[in-house]
Order: sequence, then structure tokens, then C-alpha cells
Amino acid sequence: MKQNLYHNIAVNLLDASFFGFALGFASFSTIIPLFFATMTDSALIIGLIPAIHNMGWQFPQLFTARKIGQLAYLKPYVLQNTIHERLPFLGFALIAFALPALGIKAGITLALILLIWQGIGSGFAANGWQILISKVIPSSRLTTFFGFQSALFNLCASVAAIASGILLERLGQHFGFTACFLIACVMFTISWFGLYSTREPERKLGDVATNEAPIVTRTVQIIRSNRSFLWYIIARNLSHFGLMASAFYIVYAVKYYGVSKSTAGLLTSVLMASQTLATLFLGWLSDHWSKKWVLIIGMIFTALAPLLAAFVHTDQGFYPIFVLTGISNTVLFLSMAYALNFGNTEEKPLYVGIANTLIAPSTILAPVLGGWLADVYGYPVTFLFAAAAAFLTTLLLIAFVSEPSKNGT
Repeated sequence: MKQNLYHNIAVNLLDASFFGFALGFASFSTIIPLFFATMTDSALIIGLIPAIHNMGWQFPQLFTARKIGQLAYLKPYVLQNTIHERLPFLGFALIAFALPALGIKAGITLALILLIWQGIGSGFAANGWQILISKVIPSSRLTTFFGFQSALFNLCASVAAIASGILLERLGQHFGFTACFLIACVMFTISWFGLYSTREPERKLGDVATNEAPIVTRTVQIIRSNRSFLWYIIARNLSHFGLMASAFYIVYAVKYYGVSKSTAGLLTSVLMASQTLATLFLGWLSDHWSKKWVLIIGMIFTALAPLLAAFVHTDQGFYPIFVLTGISNTVLFLSMAYALNFGNTEEKPLYVGIANTLIAPSTILAPVLGGWLADVYGYPVTFLFAAAAAFLTTLLLIAFVSEPSKNGT
């Protein structure tokens, strides 16, 4: 049993490492926004980039919950669906290479289609992946494992981010973006084989959920019966308005402060490195102290990042902003893992699905609002609005969300 546990820890850390390398070369916070910035000046479109990814990741999860709850083995389902979150990056490489022939309008259209495909593909894999990990890693170590996994992911991503900045600087945007996306494809492939190596025990049919009530009915029942879970969902919805500013930092720095492509890669590395340290510490602290208060402390940092960005006056001022954003991203990750603390074994896929699907609208609305505010009133207004939303989220977590019990209720 211990042998399988150590094996599963090792191969899933391998998965996270190469997934991190991949996203370091194709980051939704820097590289992909910069790629779109070569085709458009619209803050609205650029703001949609992480939103499309996040909404695609979240929205399908409730609707996959029943199927996942009926599977004795989750790994085949996850392996099949995760291909759709990896393959679109090959399409990005082809668009980047062929952009001079395609033209700007076709390039943006195709890139947006790929973003949607990638996001939805990740969403169909997400619930099953979360339940798979909670199945092979004991609950007493789960948040710590997620912390180490995320830390390793971010460490590898930070190294790759520096390399991506160098590639863009030396190869130019045409071949530079093409190379970044192709390397990401290779890294995603290696990552997939790490996930493939997971040893999953069979789930007995008696452990499989049998409640046949419609999904909407069960969702309403759960929300009515668990007030803390309801406020957790409300707080997560509002938190996306606090996190929306992160999509604009790199474009704002390049556009208004002349930050170079290599510096943009370095800022991405700072972002990933801060996430690495934050996840190592906060993941452990969440398991050993308080899951609720770790989220609260993280949301305070989330509020400080856009507040600082609203008043930055030099390009050097972006380094602490990206450090704070790294901590914010860690909190976003831990808040998703927090949903695994609700419900018993049979209900857990449904709780995870509800927690992610019901925040999907704010995931897309927040950056749209942020982009509109930036286009009409300027980026500092977007940043101040985000800071206010993050502070309000902090208050909701303090007042209405309770510490989860060890039995998942």
C-alpha cells in the first residue's frame, strides 16, 4: 500500500513538473496575452484569455459529476479527456508560424477557437482528475500534496518562463512564439505519460453514488442544506473580480512602461517562483493549521497586488506585484482544492462540480468587466475595482465560511 502511495506521489509530481514546463512556455498570464497583443490592442480580448481557460475548466464539472461518480476507474476517463487540454497548443504553434499568411483577423479567430477548445477540454478532465488524486492520496496529506505538486509545477514553469523570454527576444515574435508553443506540446506529452503511470485501485460498486435525482435538484438540495458551502461559492464568485487584474499586468507593463520581452519572461519567472514558495508553505499550513484562514490570508495578498499596480510608477514596481500575484494564484488553486473538503465519498464529485460550475459565469464576466473598465477609464481603475472586490471577498470568508470538519461536512 505504501509502495503504491509513494509511486503515485512520484508520477503525479512528474506530471506536474512537465505540465509546469509546458505552461511556462505558454502561460495564460504572459506568453499567450503577449501573443494576442501582437494581433490586437483590445484590453477586452486580452482579458478574455485567462477567462476562457478558467470558465472552460470550471463549467463542465457539474455535468460530468454523475458519470464520474459511476466509474470504478477514473484514470482512463481523465487520460482521454486531458488530451483536449494539451493538443490545442500545437494549433497555437501553427497559427504563430502561419500568421503572416493567415492575417490578423483569421489569426485571432482561430486562436480564440483554440482557447475555447483547450478550456472545455480541461473542464471535462478536471473533476475526474481531482477525484482521482483524492482517491490515491490520503485526505490527511491531500492539501500538502497539492501544495508540493503546485510548487514543483511553478518551479518548472518559472525556469521555462525565463527560457521563453530569451526565445522571444532572440528569435522575434514570429519564430519565438512558434518555438514556445511547440516546446509546450512536447512537455505536455511527457506530462501525460506521468499521469498515465498512476496506480489506481478499483472502486467497489457499493462505493459508487446511486442517487438518481436530477443534477439541478441535487444541487439545490445541497446548497440549501449547507450554508457554509453556499457562502463559499458566493465568495469564490466574488474572488474572480479580485483576481481579474492579473490578466492585464504584463500588457500594462509592456505598453506603458516599455518592459522588454526578456523582462516579461523574468516577471513570469518571478510569478512562478513566488507561487512555488507560497504553495509549499500555504499547502502545509492549510493541513496543519486552518484551511479557512489560509484562504483569508491569501485573499488579503490578492487585494494588495492590484492596489499596488494602480499606483506603480516604474517598471521595477512590477516585481512585487508579480510576487503578490503568485501568492494570489496559489490561493486560487487552494480554494479549488478546498471543495474536496465538502461531502462524503459518494457526494464528492457533485460538490466539486457544483463548486466549479456555479462560479463559471463570474470567471468570464470579471475579465470582461475589467477589460471594459481598462478600455474606457484606464487600467488603474480596473486595478482599484479588483482590490475592492478582493477585500470584500476576505470579509465574506471571515464572516460566513466555516472551517471544514475532518469528515468532509
